[in-house]
Amino acid sequence: MHVLRRHTARVGAFTAQDVALLDEVADTILPETKTPGAKAAHVGPFMALMVTDTYDEQQQGIFRDGIRN
Repeated sequence: MHVLRRHTARVGAFTAQDVALLDEVADTILPETKTPGAKAAHVGPFMALMVTDTYDEQQQGIFRDGIRN
């Protein structure tokens, strides 16, 4: 997908492409309407940060594998 190639920073072990995918998923749930959506609020990097800070190594790996498959 072209959208996933936009520039996004890495967060922990999440690649820029992982973070962009999380942004897209979040924006599907909370799209832009009259107010900014999840992508505009940088929810993807926030989700990656929360997983990095609160999940142990094994749980992080399971999460990352899940979004990559």
